[in-house]
Amino acid sequence: MGNPSKQPTGSGEFIHPSSSPHPEHPSPNRSVLYQPALTSIHADRPSHCHVREDAPSISLFKQTKDVDAGPRPHDGGWLAASQYQRRSVSRLLHQARKCALAMLAIASFLPFGGAQAEPDSAGIWTLQGENASISLQRPRDHFYTNGVHLGWVSPGTMVPEVMVDLTRSLWGDGETRMGVALSQRIDTPADTHTANPSPHGQPYAGLLLGEFTLLSDTATTRKMLSLGLGVAGPLAGARNTQNGFHDMIGHPQVEGWGHQIPNTAAIELTHERIWRFGLGTVAGAEVDVLPSLAVGIGDLRDYIQAGITVRIGQGLDADFGVPRPRPGLNGGDAYTSGSAPSWYVFAGANAQAVAYDLLLQSAPFRSGPHVSPVWDVAELQGGFAVMVSGMRLTLTYVAQTSEFHGQTGGLHQFASASLSLRF
Repeated sequence: MGNPSKQPTGSGEFIHPSSSPHPEHPSPNRSVLYQPALTSIHADRPSHCHVREDAPSISLFKQTKDVDAGPRPHDGGWLAASQYQRRSVSRLLHQARKCALAMLAIASFLPFGGAQAEPDSAGIWTLQGENASISLQRPRDHFYTNGVHLGWVSPGTMVPEVMVDLTRSLWGDGETRMGVALSQRIDTPADTHTANPSPHGQPYAGLLLGEFTLLSDTATTRKMLSLGLGVAGPLAGARNTQNGFHDMIGHPQVEGWGHQIPNTAAIELTHERIWRFGLGTVAGAEVDVLPSLAVGIGDLRDYIQAGITVRIGQGLDADFGVPRPRPGLNGGDAYTSGSAPSWYVFAGANAQAVAYDLLLQSAPFRSGPHVSPVWDVAELQGGFAVMVSGMRLTLTYVAQTSEFHGQTGGLHQFASASLSLRF
């Protein structure tokens, strides 16, 4: 193993430390090695570490370098080391980017939050619609065209104990509620007047989805875990919904539904977390901010979303933002109602990292109409909410960046409105 009383020279030969002109200061032309000697910080205290006398010296580097000797023109070692360091940093940054989204997903599950909210004894029904015909954009009624959502949230006093235990094991203390919902979504290409749509445009796609949600509230946080089961394709009934509505309002039929994506089972597990931080008051109105994280995984859409909403109004603790069908900034269907009316105006933004989207890419491992999705999608939204006499009315306007390569028309825009009633 080698003699610990010797030190190697830069050329590889070993000399005794006493042969150095200054043993207490190693020569600058000698390699510095780790010495197997430990010194107590306080000389008057016995050391609890012991090193065997025959312990070997350990080099800190595979190839030793002269400590004080600068780079030499004939020695390419420093250049090689610099290139190696740059490659290492590049690899580390690449790994950091890959891990950042995973860290966001993990953070959404961390069980920290505020005090537990009081149980709510009322159930809540919510009816919501989104439509691209209500838009400042031209042309209208294309891409994400229409969405309808009907949901019910249970009272906090009517949740089975097993569900309460589950939410507490996931998120800690909080008021537990359950929710069920049924929603339908319709997507069409930009040109809906031809029976043979372009293979390079948004495919015709319909989605019918049922959801079960567990929800846990504290005074400052909301957590939602949802399981969605449904079908995408002709069985979703999007063709009949759109053409039936067009018949009612006297619009022409959409001819290209014969080319929609094939029937595919849709399964989606989504976790969302919202924080609520008060910022004080402005001119007598309350101000708060709602950061949020969402993670979705399944054969419907794999994505991670980070968002933030700023609100100003009265009674902001009544909810955690307006509801929205996913994906998007969704505050949830649950809200509370006080003796005084609550209201607020808001503005928000979210960024989504999308790995897969069934409605754009068609069924996995199967042929069908499809486009290449954009992995980074962002949304801006603004609107207002009013809560009075147990009712909540919300109106939201949304502008969304491109979801697939080749999408035209600039920001895709649509309006969203909801009406909720407490019973």
